[in-house]
Amino acid sequence: MDSLSLVLTNGQEIHSAILKELNSASQSIRVAVAWFTNRELLDALINAQKRGCSTSVIIADNDDNNKLSFQDLTKEGGKVIRIKGKGFGMMHQKYCIIDERIAINGSFNWTNNAISNNSENAIITREPEIINTLKANFEEMQISQDSPREIEKKIAGTRFIKVQSEDEEAFVDDLNKLTATLISQFDQSKVEAMGYSKALEQNGDGALFPSLLTGILHELREEVYNDEERKKNYKRQVELLWESRKSQITDKKKRQLDSIDTLMKSEFNAIDQQEVEAKNKITSQKDEIIRLKENELKDQLKLDDLEEDVHKLKESTPIIPFTWKRWLPIAIFMTLAFLYLAIFYSSAIYTLQYVETEAETALMQGSQIPHVEFFNPKAIVKVWDKGIGAVLFTFIAVFIPIGLACVKLYSQNKFWRIFLGLILAVLVVDAFVAFAIDQTIFKVDVLSGDAQGEYVWLNAFSSLEFYKVFIFGALPLLMFKLLVEKFHSMWLEGSIEHVNKKVAHQLRLAKEKLIELKTNLEMSTHKREQAEEGLSELKESLDNLKEIRTEIERNFEQQKNEIVDEYDDKLNRNHRMLEIFQSSIDGARTHLVDEAFNARVSSLKTGWHKFLSEFFSSNQVKIRSEELDRMQEEWMTKNFNPQ
Repeated sequence: MDSLSLVLTNGQEIHSAILKELNSASQSIRVAVAWFTNRELLDALINAQKRGCSTSVIIADNDDNNKLSFQDLTKEGGKVIRIKGKGFGMMHQKYCIIDERIAINGSFNWTNNAISNNSENAIITREPEIINTLKANFEEMQISQDSPREIEKKIAGTRFIKVQSEDEEAFVDDLNKLTATLISQFDQSKVEAMGYSKALEQNGDGALFPSLLTGILHELREEVYNDEERKKNYKRQVELLWESRKSQITDKKKRQLDSIDTLMKSEFNAIDQQEVEAKNKITSQKDEIIRLKENELKDQLKLDDLEEDVHKLKESTPIIPFTWKRWLPIAIFMTLAFLYLAIFYSSAIYTLQYVETEAETALMQGSQIPHVEFFNPKAIVKVWDKGIGAVLFTFIAVFIPIGLACVKLYSQNKFWRIFLGLILAVLVVDAFVAFAIDQTIFKVDVLSGDAQGEYVWLNAFSSLEFYKVFIFGALPLLMFKLLVEKFHSMWLEGSIEHVNKKVAHQLRLAKEKLIELKTNLEMSTHKREQAEEGLSELKESLDNLKEIRTEIERNFEQQKNEIVDEYDDKLNRNHRMLEIFQSSIDGARTHLVDEAFNARVSSLKTGWHKFLSEFFSSNQVKIRSEELDRMQEEWMTKNFNPQ
């Protein structure tokens, strides 16, 4: 696979590609998706973690993502982070990074619905720049969630404000330090000396201590809020701090936007590559269709020319058309002859098979034996009464002489035509039938008393019954044979293959060539139709790529707008923090004055305690120090209200 290799637009294909990469992962897997409800993908992550592959998943904190038990992954050592709120919590990201070698990024959420959706898109890439960009994005989301914000931070010692990141917290701390530095600057040794001298004047008596506190507070406020030079210096420091903070926010926003642009450029490059390939395939497919159409036209022209040649060959050979006026009379006589032969030979077969037996039965029963004629008109009905076996035997036996007589239809050998059609069918079969019937009639006559003695085969030549059977069997058989051969001859006369052997050979070759050309034409037509279907699919694929480009651009623009809104909001929020500090200093409302006052009072008391330690016992020092603390507390409660 190339560095920018593939754009997929089918949900099932994307799902299969992700599964394949997850199952082949060996080192690390990072997944960032808004919605994750597909069990098969979760199982693949669990299996990857089990085989030692570090797995981290970031998903949106919503109800849909509670359908799967992600605890199954965390139990194996995997990491699952849920993000909610603004910024990264919007979770527009839908990507995975496998072994830091391949990334799959696009619109595909890891849900069952996305798998069955054909309007999804995903880009599979090995481009290091893209992988590093997604990796940085993943780590930033991870850090953002690992260090939870939305904590309250005391600002300017007057109120609490919510900060949403470590850098915001650092900004507030820097402002607090700057303000504290402004207010807390004083000569500590001077204040200690004043405390010592006042204690000396009062001989350690703290009665005037509250008035000292009032003086220190007044002096502090005058010093802080009326010292314009100090305030100007503070404002310059604040402006520098703000410019640094603003630059920090702006740079971070730019990095985020550049990251989006890099991803968008990468995906556009991949789509461009796919579009170029699709266009090249379309051009190639169009050329192939043109070539196939040209081949079809050539084959069709050859086919037309060959059909014309066949037509000319047929016209060059006179044939007698096989019309119904010619064949109908022959067909009628042939049908009548066939029916006659079927009836005649059915009678003969019945006589041979059953008449003698019936005569013997009649004799045994004492009945009159009927006289036997050479033709029995009731034979067919009587055969039917004998059962299906007798019917089949009679029907098949009838076709023996008829089939032998029609041997010319299936044999062109003159010897076999004479031997089978004349000698065997007429002289042998028909003579045998005549002899057998004559013998049967004689035997029945003997049983009835109309004849005496033994039958001798030479007697047949002097028997009228023999000649009846032979003549009424042989002549119709010969006539049927001639009618069949005439009908067949008439049919052949209407066939050019029979009339002109040379032309027939040429026609046979031409017809074979016709079949070959028609086959080639059908194959060319089929290939062309397939090529046209492929062309339609390629055009549809190209249109899909254009739609994907539009969708990707829309999604990235949405992400960029949200990033701009997020960082503009952060800039405004930080500027409000700055304004709070500035108004606190300008309006003398900061409680940092309280801290600065306590620092000065502490220095004052240090000097006072120094005097006490020099001139009083430790017990007196303790008593007088406790008295000072009590008076300070009462004074603070009465006079120093931090509003």
